[in-house]
Amino acid sequence: MKKIELYTGVIESLKEFEERVEMADTWDEIEADEYKEMLEWVELDYTSYSDPDEMWDDFKEALSNVVEK
Repeated sequence: MKKIELYTGVIESLKEFEERVEMADTWDEIEADEYKEMLEWVELDYTSYSDPDEMWDDFKEALSNVVEK
């Protein structure tokens, strides 16, 4: 997966989002619009996923490839 360059504030927001999702009991505790927005930052398309576990694995992999701009 390619490196994704983002500003520090965006990276911090993505990491906070990751923590909130990991702490949530169910996927729907987080609004779909927020998933969509956060996935867009790491160049993923929320609407292309039917399996939330696959989406989350892809998000975490993409997040591990984020570098500061």
